[in-house]
Amino acid sequence: MDKLTYLLSGGFLSGRRTYVLGALMAAQAVASWALGDTTLPQLLEQLPEILGGLGIMTLRAGIQKGAAK
Repeated sequence: MDKLTYLLSGGFLSGRRTYVLGALMAAQAVASWALGDTTLPQLLEQLPEILGGLGIMTLRAGIQKGAAK
């Protein structure tokens, strides 16, 4: 049961959860446009979400570098 909880809670992503979340936020918005679900103006409306996701990824990378020193 502990292993199932570990998998469902994302324990295997320990230390990488923020990076994965940021990548998924940005990729979801771009993929919906690439697949034709949204138009270019709708994609531009999602620009804060895309940049926010990329910002989260950058923030996580900066924290990891700071902790390594």
